[in-house]
Amino acid sequence: MVAVEIQQAAMRLLARREHSQKELKTKLLQRFPEQATEIDAAIALLLEEDLLSEQRFCEAYVRARIVRGYGPVRIRVELQERGIESVLSEAALALDEAQWIAHARQAYLKRFDVETNQTTTVQEHAKQINFLRYRGFTSDQIRRALKETPHHENS
Repeated sequence: MVAVEIQQAAMRLLARREHSQKELKTKLLQRFPEQATEIDAAIALLLEEDLLSEQRFCEAYVRARIVRGYGPVRIRVELQERGIESVLSEAALALDEAQWIAHARQAYLKRFDVETNQTTTVQEHAKQINFLRYRGFTSDQIRRALKETPHHENS
């Protein structure tokens, strides 16, 4: 009976969004702490039936994080924390460098008002760089995104 409850709980979680195996197991263990063996069996069945897919999770996660303004460094770390193998994360993060620069520029423009602020002080420039670094963009991506942004004169 518990195995059926675990399977149903897993299906409800997956109906909301894709999960990694690690995430799903963690959530199921919180609800069924003494049932690790049954949880592993349920996850194996979900994988076999392709209802749980690390690749689908990875692709959906990367898309969602890009939309929210995050860069490849941070996304890679977050995927690793969620138990995603580096081969899958690297494949999902394999965008053209120009695309990452465009994403960095979008994150920058969304956060900083460049229209009203024609020049940037050293402190403001450092704040902008730190913001993009925290978001997970590489130094080269940040430098190039700021260089290609209108009204940004301290790059």
